[in-house]
Amino acid sequence: KTCILERDRSNILTVVEEAMVTYKPEEIINGILMPAMKDVGDQLDSGEMVLPYVLQAAETMRKAIDYLEGFLPKDADLRKGKVLLATVAGDVHDIGKNLVKMILKNNGFEVIDLGKQVPINTIVEKAAEYDVDAVGLSALLVSTARHMKVCVQSMHDAGLRYPILVGG
Repeated sequence: KTCILERDRSNILTVVEEAMVTYKPEEIINGILMPAMKDVGDQLDSGEMVLPYVLQAAETMRKAIDYLEGFLPKDADLRKGKVLLATVAGDVHDIGKNLVKMILKNNGFEVIDLGKQVPINTIVEKAAEYDVDAVGLSALLVSTARHMKVCVQSMHDAGLRYPILVGG
């Protein structure tokens, strides 16, 4: 927990290995790592932590989870769903999308990240191709945010009824 709160990527695997002497990998993920990220979120909400530190904490947790996944029982399916993320066409700002991606991954979601400046037709095609559970659209600029409405309409026109998360 301390490694995550202090964003200590260099020592996280050593500490995780030590914890594995006492705890199962699932217990480390659900009982230590997840509550640590909740504390990070609480610190962000209270102003004690700034966004770049939240990203570093999430990267530290991701490193631990990536390592622990190799020790999970083969029949353990921790995946909670599949989410497609994209920054809409014309927008190059992806900090928010990347933060959402890390949070989703750290919470057991499979994430398909199409990147930035993604055309609407690509978002619609990939959502259907990957049969996702939800689609997340991101835009920072007011001029590109209008693409979100068009994308939602295009998804409905294509018969896709996924929940759509909109942010920026």
